[in-house]
Order: sequence, then C-alpha cells, then structure tokens
Amino acid sequence: MNLERSKNSVEVVAKDEDIRKLRFQLLLQEDENDELHGQLTEEEARSDGLEQALDEALAQLEQVRTDKENEMRTHARESANIKVGFLWNL
Repeated sequence: MNLERSKNSVEVVAKDEDIRKLRFQLLLQEDENDELHGQLTEEEARSDGLEQALDEALAQLEQVRTDKENEMRTHARESANIKVGFLWNL
C-alpha cells in the first residue's frame, strides 16, 4: 500500500513538474510574441515613413518633369519665333 501511494505521489509530482515546464514555455512564448509585436509596430512605422518619403520624392520628380517640359516648350516657341523673325527680315 505504501509503495502504491509513493508511486502515486511520484506520478503527481512528475505531472506537476510537467505542468510547470509547460507554463514556463508558455510564458517564454508570450514574451517572444510581445517582442515580435513590438518589432512589427516599429517596422510598420518605419515602412510608413519610407512610403511617405517615396511619395514626396515622386511628387517632386513629377514637378521637375513638368517644369522641364514647360521649359522645353518655351525654348521651342522662342526658337520658332526667332526663326520666323529672321525669315521676315530676309
């Protein structure tokens, strides 16, 4: 009978230890999960900043392109006017 109780006690202690190990693993995984969520939040903020910077750079590039196109049209018009004026003077 004592042997049976001792065996039972050992099994209970072993199961309790297994439960403690599982709880510890769960806590470690929850901590890692929290860290990963923090990293994700940081990376999302960084990504948003990069996206905004890209949008601003693209807008500036579009403005420069438009300005250069207008400048080229103006030069072409001026050249055409100079040629017409030259031809009128001949």
